[in-house]
Amino acid sequence: GNFGVGELVKVSSTERIEREVLTEAVERVVRNHAVWNSFINTDVVPWRWCPKPSEHKSVVVSEIQVGDNTPEEGLAKAVTREISIRDKDIFLLNLLKVFYVESNTTDPGNQWEYNFGFIHSHSTMDGASFLIFLREILEVLGTKMSNDTWQVLDKEEIVTERELVEFLRTKLTLNESVPDWPS
Repeated sequence: GNFGVGELVKVSSTERIEREVLTEAVERVVRNHAVWNSFINTDVVPWRWCPKPSEHKSVVVSEIQVGDNTPEEGLAKAVTREISIRDKDIFLLNLLKVFYVESNTTDPGNQWEYNFGFIHSHSTMDGASFLIFLREILEVLGTKMSNDTWQVLDKEEIVTERELVEFLRTKLTLNESVPDWPS
């Protein structure tokens, strides 16, 4: 009951997404939007996740090899293994672990496929909001152009991080809450 396991997220791309770009995308989303060391406010309807100050906000992104398993099976085994050893760093460091599998497909329209799995403690973050943002970021994320701009796949324009996040916020439903952009 002390671990929260996020859904598996699958993303296809016509171009290979470099690990550094994936890692930075995850770190940016977590830094700006995850609710760390959170608690549930049951005095409001619907219940809301609320942040508390936290000294540690750590993210680890790891590529895993699945061998003869499917990507989904490989991710499930990796997540299950982490839960079974009850990694104390997940609690001590408010650690979010992200596992992913990269596959090269035969589909000419989407040659690269990425499967993601997540593990974190319940007190680490608002998992639903984070997963929504991560899914949307990976669907539109193209080539990182500089520290604050991103080339969006299949478009000519270059957008800033703020513009990208504002676009992603429109994807949320009314029942999902995300902290405001940091001032």
